[in-house]
Order: sequence, then structure tokens, then C-alpha cells
Amino acid sequence: MIWLLIAIILLAILILGMFLRLYTSFEFLLDGENSYFYIKVKVLGIVIWKKQILFSEEDLINPNNGELNSDREAYRPSNFSSKLQQFKELLFQLIDAKPLVLKVLSRINIHRLYWKTYIGTGDASATGILCGALWGMKGSIVGLITNYMNILQKPMIEVNPTFQEKRLYSECSGMVSARLGQTIYTFVQLIKYVNSNHSNWANEPA
Repeated sequence: MIWLLIAIILLAILILGMFLRLYTSFEFLLDGENSYFYIKVKVLGIVIWKKQILFSEEDLINPNNGELNSDREAYRPSNFSSKLQQFKELLFQLIDAKPLVLKVLSRINIHRLYWKTYIGTGDASATGILCGALWGMKGSIVGLITNYMNILQKPMIEVNPTFQEKRLYSECSGMVSARLGQTIYTFVQLIKYVNSNHSNWANEPA
């Protein structure tokens, strides 16, 4: 009898746990040698997982003064705009490719999203091109979020040109939430989807 009671209690805890909301906060900073990514996951106000990743932008940024290396191909306006366009196209393809993704997004609540960027190349026209590309990318991302997720607070985005200096600084932070049961189910489905696609890619002729 006692084992049956314990089993019922554990089952009730498990069922209730599936309806708990999982809160995920994140921070991303791109600022030369001070760049990092931080993520924290909480349930019932208790931190269950957190991770900070420190990284360096020494290949793109001169660590002595934080300025962009003008001889680096990665920061030519044409290349940078191309990468932004590819990223935007990937987002739209991801949305259109799989109904599962739309289902996942519709169950996510956006509590807060803030994204600020300062960028300059030292050349006014090139800086203007990059800022326009960034506004386009950020606008597309916010549009996707607004259309497919539950927005609890309006996202705040900024793109600030620095015409007189070479600079790249970006700061992004926010908090999202989803029910624990939905998160587990989604995770399992995504694993199946990724594994399925990986098999298809492996079978494709070179």
C-alpha cells in the first residue's frame, strides 16, 4: 500500500512538473576582448542551469585598441551585407520548411528582448550600407518573433552608426519562457528531425 501511495505521489509531481514554466534568460556582448555569451535557466525561481562562454574577437578586432582591422576581408561592406542576407534567408527557410518550428515558436513567450549595436568602418558611405543591412536583418528577426511568438513586451532594437571611427559593439539580452512539458516534447521532436535530416544529407551524392 505504501509503495502505491509513493508511486501516486511521484506521478502527481511528474504531471504537475510538466506544466511548470521554464524561464531562460540570456546575454550576449560583442566588444572585442570583453565578448561573452551567458545563459541561465530557472524553474520556480530556482536556477537549474547556467553557462557563460567567454570568447575573443582577435581575428576580426585589434585587441590593442578595439578597432576593426581595415585589411580584414570579413568586414568589407559587400561581405558583411551578404552574410546578413544569408542569415535572414536561413531564418525564413527554417520557418517555411517545417510545421514543427511554427508549433515550437507559438508556444514560446517573449518577456523581454533588447538588442543594441554600434558599428562604424571609418568611411561614412560604407557605414551607412552596413547600418541599413543591420536594420533590415533586425527588422526581419523582430517581424518573425512578432508573427510567430507570444510577445509580452515590445522588443527594443537599436542600430547606431559611428561615422568617425572603426567600431563594432553589439549587446543583446532577453528572457523567454515555455512550459517544461512542451520543452521536453519539442526537444525530442527536434532531435528526431535533425537525425532524419542528417541521414538524408549523408545519403546525398557528393
